[in-house]
Amino acid sequence: MIRRAVLLSPLAVTVIVACGSQAGSAAEDIGEARAEITQVPADVLCVQISIVGQSSTSTRQFDVTPGQSSVLDMKGLPIGADTFKGAAFGSACSGVTGSSIPAWIGNDVQATLSPGVVTNVKLVLRHNGEANVSVDFQGDDAGATCPAGRTACGGQCVDTSTDPNNCGACGNVCTLPNACSGGVCSCTDDGTACANQVCGSAVNNCGKTVSCGVCNGRCCLDSCVCSTCQCP
Repeated sequence: MIRRAVLLSPLAVTVIVACGSQAGSAAEDIGEARAEITQVPADVLCVQISIVGQSSTSTRQFDVTPGQSSVLDMKGLPIGADTFKGAAFGSACSGVTGSSIPAWIGNDVQATLSPGVVTNVKLVLRHNGEANVSVDFQGDDAGATCPAGRTACGGQCVDTSTDPNNCGACGNVCTLPNACSGGVCSCTDDGTACANQVCGSAVNNCGKTVSCGVCNGRCCLDSCVCSTCQCP
């Protein structure tokens, strides 16, 4: 959290607007912006600021030195509603191209520039996260042709009456100890719960309690759990 507090605040843009005209063109109001960076992050060598006006777009790049403060002057900006967007790169501006990936990026910030009025604009840059995303396109199972008794699921023809991963319908998975039978996930008693026990109860392989018989006043076996069983 301390690092974030330091990194999110280094870039503050103060836009100073002045009246003027661009040489060689019809007179129009233009503005001047100044970006002040308190401390350039260690992985930044170039700061890029894009300014989008109502009728023009411009991009300014500035070489900066990590660990130092920096003042970035931008002149000839259009008066009116402008959108500012900042980015920072780990290489010098001479090496930044249209395909370069910025190390820091920020959200668009909108400001209205008016002649004779000082407009403050603050750009907040954050580390640019990256990820490799794999996308796979799977054909429509409805268009697949399967033999009678088989259903297309995930590009394969399966028997939904017995397939534990597609029981009764595609994607319906039977979890153990359940098995797929007749298109329904269920568990079948394997009959071993009462082995060596002829009275009392036991838990079968499906996790259910089953009766092993009733004690009739006689000892059944050494493993009898019937409390009323009496030895002769």
